[in-house]
Amino acid sequence: MDLAIGIDTGGTYTDGVLVDVSTGNIINTTKTPTTHDDLSICVRRIFEELSVFDNRVCLVSISTTLATNACAEGRGARCKLILFGSSPKDVDELGPDVGLIPSNQIYFAKGAVNMRGDVIEAFDEKGFTEDFLSFCDNYDAFGVVQVWGMKNPVLEKKAKEIIKTLSDKPVVCGYELSSNLNYLRRAVSAYLNGTLTPIFNDFMDSVKLDMNNLGIECPIFVVRGDGSVMSEEYARTRPVETLLSGPAASVLGARALCPEVNDAVVIDMGGTTSDIAVIKDRSILISEEGASVSGFLTSTRAIDITTEVLGCDVEVLFDNQSVPYIGRRRIVPLCVLSMTHPEVKEFFKGNGDLALSGTAEDASFYYVAASEKLDYKRFSDEEMALIASLKGEALNMSEIRRRFGNVYYRVIKLYDDGVLSKAGLTATDYLHIKDDFDAFDAEASYLAANYCASLSNRTAEEDANTVYNLITRGLFGLYFAKLAMMEEKLSDMNDRESLTRISDFAYYGSDGFIGLKAQSDFAVIGIGASAHIFIPRLREHVNGECIVPKNAGVGNALGAILGSVEADGTVEVRRREEAYDIIGPVGLIGRDPDYSSALARAKKEAEAIALESFSQKGGFDAKLETRIEDRSTGLLSLVHSAVVRVKATQGIIDMTREIFRK
Repeated sequence: MDLAIGIDTGGTYTDGVLVDVSTGNIINTTKTPTTHDDLSICVRRIFEELSVFDNRVCLVSISTTLATNACAEGRGARCKLILFGSSPKDVDELGPDVGLIPSNQIYFAKGAVNMRGDVIEAFDEKGFTEDFLSFCDNYDAFGVVQVWGMKNPVLEKKAKEIIKTLSDKPVVCGYELSSNLNYLRRAVSAYLNGTLTPIFNDFMDSVKLDMNNLGIECPIFVVRGDGSVMSEEYARTRPVETLLSGPAASVLGARALCPEVNDAVVIDMGGTTSDIAVIKDRSILISEEGASVSGFLTSTRAIDITTEVLGCDVEVLFDNQSVPYIGRRRIVPLCVLSMTHPEVKEFFKGNGDLALSGTAEDASFYYVAASEKLDYKRFSDEEMALIASLKGEALNMSEIRRRFGNVYYRVIKLYDDGVLSKAGLTATDYLHIKDDFDAFDAEASYLAANYCASLSNRTAEEDANTVYNLITRGLFGLYFAKLAMMEEKLSDMNDRESLTRISDFAYYGSDGFIGLKAQSDFAVIGIGASAHIFIPRLREHVNGECIVPKNAGVGNALGAILGSVEADGTVEVRRREEAYDIIGPVGLIGRDPDYSSALARAKKEAEAIALESFSQKGGFDAKLETRIEDRSTGLLSLVHSAVVRVKATQGIIDMTREIFRK
């Protein structure tokens, strides 16, 4: 039996699935908490819990939040961005719109090309070499981007050539990542790629070491943000393409688990966020502009996804009347904390002299997160004393004040710095109260929830119903907004408040004068561990099917092994003067006086481009699809013009079968 393993490292949990390659049957699944400080730990647990310790495994495919989380948290290696044809003024005026770093952190190289790809300012190679040697030791990676680089990347190529002779550190050019017209987006992609390359390679090194220790020797593939996959070797040079990898895998999994559904909205419910994407005619809708993550607008191709902080491990807060609402940060559920710190339950049992303030703040606890990795020079003596005193204990703010005085802002600073972790009530706790989940300490959840509810003469069960309703309302809002923005007549509706009011009216009902209900032929497919609890609740508010397929809890991991290696080649034929230009992704390929022969050459060139990229990504037996878009103009369309698009694809499961046949 030949086996394939799919792994998804999510924000809260890492999922694994073991599949029989020959039949496609799921043999085993597992789920383990994600270890953010070292993702290789949770990946190792997946291998071990799937009970795979031999060479029967012929494929491992991973979708990972490593890149997305690093961008969101501002982590990464030191990358020096090098720009040709731009200026500090342009970067400072336009760069903030796409999340580009300030101009004082960028090296502006001498040299430029125009929109036709002609060099209009020569590259100062000597000056560049001298300057590069002066700063290269201070950085871990480099990104090189030129304005109009997608027309003729001659300056990018030359700069990379010089860098490679002077340094063995990673370097990527903008044209290698995208042919997007917007050079600022290409610059963001190149910069992020540089910051991500060392940490992504460390992650892959750890995964490979774990596999070797378990006797697993097979190819590794990584899910890209558009749902396709790439080989481990290719991913190491382009980790920026893993942005939105996890959500892309979830959509692949949803599509596979619901083969009878052609049109659907896929909602992936994670511990931190809920992600929503659209499938139309079995095809996943793609954002042509590029992936957008935490204010970074890249040129990296990705699925069209909308993300909202709405997960079962997001903190539940209480307003001035102690009414619960969903916060914006992922914390540790109290039921989870109590497994290692059972003493937190004593705060709500009235035992001893532990401090309570009589507010919902009493249900929030702080404890030292990762003291072994602290850079002690960063903290004051007072902060270090507080850290030392909190080691081994989890205390609420009232007890911290009783012991250490008014240190509220100091605690919050240490929490924001990642030194302290926070635990409190979350939807996961309320799942335990309603007996929909029982993996952790339900008593801790009930004690804390009942304490907070009692502050306003309510019960824990009543607050649980409120939290359930808030999450369902949030999911409906995501669904409503996503499909509304797909409508051409509403697509320019940028007023989020108005859209929210409309969806609120549709969700909560009317005063009897007029009603509004979302009507769509698109089914709702729920993926994620809590999907089976909340997606069915949407049936009261939408007229379409609400489906939670079998194995929805590990849909992301399943999607990871269902991707295909995909590559595109695009060549344009355009009339200029008395001949036809044949234009590839990075400029003019050649000219031909005859349209038919120019078109024939364009087909060959597009196929060659697609196959080269396909091979680089790890494919070897491509299925080719060619489309020709006729753009001829003039009287009787005699001014010929066309775009040739060739797509090369191969599913990684099919690829694995081919390997073993040989």
